[in-house]
Amino acid sequence: MGIVAILPMFFTKGDVMTEAKLALRFRYTNHLGEESVRTVRPLCFHEGVTSWYGGWHLYMLALDLDSGEQVAFIMSRMEDMEEIELP
Repeated sequence: MGIVAILPMFFTKGDVMTEAKLALRFRYTNHLGEESVRTVRPLCFHEGVTSWYGGWHLYMLALDLDSGEQVAFIMSRMEDMEEIELP
């Protein structure tokens, strides 16, 4: 699907993405225009084009801390992002 990029802001020395000590909370607008507040732990980032959304996008694959599921988010649909510390 594209290039995998890992952002260093989610790491402390020796960590891997799935052991990150921080999570993100943001307002997300889905493809239907519905807004929700999401709390996630980022896993990895991809860029590319899909037939579902069309056009080039930067995606964040993350563990949704409310549902426990892995979810792909289009980065340009995220607003009011804040870092939160995990317990």
